[in-house]
Amino acid sequence: MEKKLGIEIHKTDLMYRRVIEACEELQRANSLTGTHGFVLAYLCKREGEEVFQRDIERVCGIRRSSVTKVVQLMEKNGLIVRESVPHDARLKRLIVTPKGKELHQATIEAFNRVEQTALEGIAPQDLSTFLTVLEQIRTNLADKFGLCKSGCCSDKEE
Repeated sequence: MEKKLGIEIHKTDLMYRRVIEACEELQRANSLTGTHGFVLAYLCKREGEEVFQRDIERVCGIRRSSVTKVVQLMEKNGLIVRESVPHDARLKRLIVTPKGKELHQATIEAFNRVEQTALEGIAPQDLSTFLTVLEQIRTNLADKFGLCKSGCCSDKEE
């Protein structure tokens, strides 16, 4: 039977997710969903900048009500705090707590270990070719269906 690209990508993605879910560091963060992890990474990357819920809405391509729920749960779990800004009392910037930073770092380390395992025995030039092909697949799909290349946004903005 001929292998189909979409099915092979899906099976690999499922396996990758199962391995990630089995990591001890990530199990202790059982309330951390994919969206929570993305928000945490986004905030850590922009530490010192003013990031608001509307920024999360934009980069994640999700509705205000969904972002509100995510932010409330992350705040309840002590991963972030909301802080008023002096120039507009209506706005609350999102700030990662030390607990959030620690969890983010543990997540990065777990992902790095999984990636090292996944890449064992793959020649650097083969990996380079594979990544180039994946990028072209994303570009083809993004151009044809009006998506961003990462596939996570609701429009072409990256």
